[in-house]
Amino acid sequence: MESTTEGVEADRRPCAHPPHDQIPQNWTLPGGRCISCWNTHLDTDLTLSGRCEPAFRIGIQLEGRSHMRLQGGPSLALSPGMAVVMSTRQTVTGHDDLVGAQSMQLVGFSIPANALPHLCDPARLRHPPNLVEDCSLPALGAFMAGIAASNDLMRVGRDILGGGRIDGALQPLYLGAKIDEALALVLSDLLAADAWNGASAARDRRPLLDARRLLDEQYEQGWTVPRLAERVGMSEKRLQSGFKSLFGATVRTYLIRTRIEAASRLLARGECVTETAYAVGFSSLSHFSKIYKEFMGRAPRDWALHAAARPNAQDRA
Repeated sequence: MESTTEGVEADRRPCAHPPHDQIPQNWTLPGGRCISCWNTHLDTDLTLSGRCEPAFRIGIQLEGRSHMRLQGGPSLALSPGMAVVMSTRQTVTGHDDLVGAQSMQLVGFSIPANALPHLCDPARLRHPPNLVEDCSLPALGAFMAGIAASNDLMRVGRDILGGGRIDGALQPLYLGAKIDEALALVLSDLLAADAWNGASAARDRRPLLDARRLLDEQYEQGWTVPRLAERVGMSEKRLQSGFKSLFGATVRTYLIRTRIEAASRLLARGECVTETAYAVGFSSLSHFSKIYKEFMGRAPRDWALHAAARPNAQDRA
């Protein structure tokens, strides 16, 4: 949400103005659409409070942890790999609690209610299949849900953090396209039938998020379905079916994709292909080269040469 520190007192931690180097970057685009992003290290906890005007909002938690709540409602806990979808048809107060002593990467999109009036009516919105927690306040006309962010939605968030890639007159066009992309990705789930619900599925969401977090943070480890299932306390069958339903990919595909993305970043920084293959968890260079080409459309050595030829390749990784 777009938070201010004026006029509203937080319940759990005192409001504070962020240090100069911890002020979020904001872009205001034609039509009143806005993008806000945090990309910093928070030394201490920080609570921001303010008014949420009628709008449709999407927040993507790339790194760090935060809590969001609306006007005395329940707190929504966000961890890396989650997103919040919020829709308000009237002005409500809101609080963002950012957990300190960690890196914070959080990207938010806001679209005015008059641009998408049908999305600011909570009665029209359904629980998506990737729902983690619902903290809506129907009496106030406010919808707020935490969802498991797809790989594509996480990529949009990372693209925004690298928004300096396109400057000048073309930047609003680029950023506007990213808002449209994030909106389309979220709505594809939000307006779909709830295909994965029930009490057992709801209990599985947190362990499934833990499973994805392990793959994201320790992708170089030799993860197998049995090992991952044991680590998060699920049966192999529930892990495989739930992971595919929630994240749109099998455990194996997700792990390989995560390794390939990490490899691309290392190659862009000038690491050699052999060291990169082993660093991201592959035990065979030939297998790495084959899989990399399947995912990226070119061999890793060719991709590294292409990345090196681009200006500021290291900054773009």
